[in-house]
Amino acid sequence: MPGQCLLLCSPTAHAESDATMEPLACWPGRLAAEGRVRRPAATHIDLRLRDTGGKRTAPYGGDSPAFILWLAARDDWFTDFMGTSRTAIAAVAATLLATLPTFLAGCSGRASRGADIFTDTIYAPAYASGFVILGCDTMASTVLRVTDPWQGAQGVVMDCFVRRDGELPPEGFDGQVVEAGCGRVVCMSSSYVAMLDCIGEVRRVAAVSGLDFVSNPYVEAHRQDITDVGAEPSVEILAALRPGVVMLYGVNSAQTALTDKLEEAGIPYIYMGEYIENSPLGKAEWVVAVSELLDCRDKGTAAFAPLPARYDSVKALVAGLGERPKVMVNAPWGDTWYMPSTASYVVRLIEDAGGEYVYKANATNASSTIGMETALALLAQSDVWLDAGNVGSLGGLVTANPAYASVPPVTGKRVWNPDRRTNGRGANDFWESAVVMPDVVLRDLVEIMHPGATGSEPYFYRRLE
Repeated sequence: MPGQCLLLCSPTAHAESDATMEPLACWPGRLAAEGRVRRPAATHIDLRLRDTGGKRTAPYGGDSPAFILWLAARDDWFTDFMGTSRTAIAAVAATLLATLPTFLAGCSGRASRGADIFTDTIYAPAYASGFVILGCDTMASTVLRVTDPWQGAQGVVMDCFVRRDGELPPEGFDGQVVEAGCGRVVCMSSSYVAMLDCIGEVRRVAAVSGLDFVSNPYVEAHRQDITDVGAEPSVEILAALRPGVVMLYGVNSAQTALTDKLEEAGIPYIYMGEYIENSPLGKAEWVVAVSELLDCRDKGTAAFAPLPARYDSVKALVAGLGERPKVMVNAPWGDTWYMPSTASYVVRLIEDAGGEYVYKANATNASSTIGMETALALLAQSDVWLDAGNVGSLGGLVTANPAYASVPPVTGKRVWNPDRRTNGRGANDFWESAVVMPDVVLRDLVEIMHPGATGSEPYFYRRLE
């Protein structure tokens, strides 16, 4: 029965509702189908037909995938759903389950195209290496492909089907499915808040990880409406928020403990890999990936478009300067001092600002560690020290380790921390907004390494006195 579709209809029309019934569409991929009956005041019932990829025993015999019908309830509508009772709703569910095999047979050919149909490159980043937007000439939906989104990842590919016009993901598609214009967003990094703000969509933020450490003005003004899910969010809390997508990141591997639960709960997610991009402009270009999810790609490309020219104009300020001060970065974390590789965006910024990174022993795509003895030797060769840890003054730095007292960046008062824009709760805008302002970060570093070259005070960085 090609094109067959079930309808769950309201027994009573409601004049105040603009849509009292919707079809339960057939969708053979993950989160296989969804149909809704809505009432006013957000009372609703969700019917989802989910392909679990054979992870559970198939209830209809044979080796076919297991399909599960979800009745997702909230508030008091179990006893107030169109005036029906819990028993009546159960009867509706039983009827649907009884007709499910025939329904599935009628839908079996509706998404037969393979995942390789997305061969058109909709957006190929000029600077970022971790994502691409793919399309198909017969579909409005796109695939946002993310590659190697954490340190040390090799050959990791994650596809996200950005669904438009009710289209179905290709048969065999096993990635995430996000509705274009995905509504509310959970941001597991404050950088994602800045990206949303950059394209005028910060109002979509439903939750963050560490509310006190987000300095965005909109978030500040709407703290009572935004949930703090912490570093290890509860899936139950996330489910209650009903987000369109959870934007998260991996450090050295996938967060499978979280993502497995998100998949089980039917909550879409995407790994963001902007933090491991080697180019400062590549990090900023991820705003286009975010805008694709929100169905406003034009906003993302428009926000990014002027950044390369602005960055290059700042870089040109030091093109003719011969002096290249040597630069040391970071401070010890416990007994370990992490140093970025020579291929990292940090070193690219230093070099573009007319400086020379002092540590050249690591050329991988991840940070490496050094001991204190090596760090002190590098400091002795350095002119400038950036990101010297959570200290407020040179005195505090020397108190932490008296050996710092004699190194050139300290004696020459050329130690700088990116904490100028820190609010009273400790939220530092550098870790939030710098990702979409690479030209401003570069201008700061030019001024630090070549005082007077820009004619302005640093925006993010502060000199330790």
